[in-house]
Amino acid sequence: SEADLEKLSLTDLLKQLDEIVAWFNNGEVDVEQATAKFDEGVKLAEVAKKRLSETENKVNQIKLKLEKFEAE
Repeated sequence: SEADLEKLSLTDLLKQLDEIVAWFNNGEVDVEQATAKFDEGVKLAEVAKKRLSETENKVNQIKLKLEKFEAE
């Protein structure tokens, strides 16, 4: 579920995405399984994108604090 995905670290999210990509690259693919894997991948990517955005915001806040500190 999405709540379970939110609990995963960014590293774990990316690892699961890599596993899905590897599955698709492994050869013959069942259409029904492919659809489920694709859906799972989209959900993982959405959560990872959100997590990356949050991390970027935190880094920007830290940079602003550092710039203020250096200006003093």
